[in-house]
Amino acid sequence: MSSWSNQIVRVFIAFVLSAVAPAIGMPIESAAQNSSAATLTFRQAMLAAEDSRAADPVSLATLLTGIESPNEEIQQIAVRALGRLERFNVSDRIARLLEADQPAVRREAVNALGQSLQRGGDLSDYVSMLLARLENERDPEVRGVIAETLGRLPYLDSQTLQRVELILGSFTSSVEPAIRLGAVGGLEAIARLRGDQTPLAAQTIAQLRAALTTSGSDERALRTRRLALAALNVSGSASVETITAALDDSDAQTRRLATLALLNADDLPERQVLIAKALTDRSAMVRLEALVAYGEHGRLMGCTPIVDAVGDQNLHVALRALDLLGEDCPTAPSITSFVASIAGGLNSDGDWHRPAHALVTLAQLNQNRAAGLVPRFVEHPVWQVRMYGVR
Repeated sequence: MSSWSNQIVRVFIAFVLSAVAPAIGMPIESAAQNSSAATLTFRQAMLAAEDSRAADPVSLATLLTGIESPNEEIQQIAVRALGRLERFNVSDRIARLLEADQPAVRREAVNALGQSLQRGGDLSDYVSMLLARLENERDPEVRGVIAETLGRLPYLDSQTLQRVELILGSFTSSVEPAIRLGAVGGLEAIARLRGDQTPLAAQTIAQLRAALTTSGSDERALRTRRLALAALNVSGSASVETITAALDDSDAQTRRLATLALLNADDLPERQVLIAKALTDRSAMVRLEALVAYGEHGRLMGCTPIVDAVGDQNLHVALRALDLLGEDCPTAPSITSFVASIAGGLNSDGDWHRPAHALVTLAQLNQNRAAGLVPRFVEHPVWQVRMYGVR
């Protein structure tokens, strides 16, 4: 046995002795001193076992001992570590903590159980167990974690999956923010992981659209709206009304997800009008996604919006616009001259990103004009500029 394994064994023995000291007649003062020190040392041993993913039997034994501890923190660390192993054969041991006294331990146990079930095995008993806990659990935070966990299990039985989907959908209108968020998060996971095999039911889509109207600017309300829209996006169920409302949301991430829907949704009326709106959004990440959608669906609107975006204060937006000028715009003399002027603005110590992207675009619009500028790029002191010159 290695010296590290010997150390864990010694820690394990010290922890057990500290727990049973009163029963074997150890003085109370000594037991109190040894208990806190042994608990701290045992905690460190569990963290080491977690970090190594219980690579040896002693480490696994350490974690299995930890979940039996009366110490709440020790239980949380141990069950979290067991979940990260993603081993089906420890699921029963983890499941015992679903009945733990402390809500924090039950939350960690639910999440760990979901992780342990990711790599195969018969899920039926555990799904029934989690559904029962979802109905009977007292703490809304724990119920939210249960709902989210149910959504990310690797179901092989479509009937069980549909049953879970139906139950989660009924919780999307819960008055408890934690439960509502967990249910929407679970449905988003189902849509993302299983959408191709089992599309969301019409009732579920209606419930997600209703969840998208969740008011508030606190983190839970924001995440509920984001996850609801993400689920609609991945299932191809974002309607014009949904996208229009989301583009007016106060949350930039929700507006970004609405813009992604403009890219991916099929047969979407008013797509170009909504893209034009997103192009003027106050958030750069929304404008960037709008440009991507424009490149796919906005050609009938001409190139003026792209030319305007070249002057965007955000560098990522400006560079994407420059790239699009070479991909989707006609070789009009005015556009060619505009791009050539940006490429020709290269100097040795200023911003090189715009000129470099402009050179590549110019090569697509007018090879002769680009060729005349290439020597300035391939001789530039910055290697990235020389790379663009080679391109």
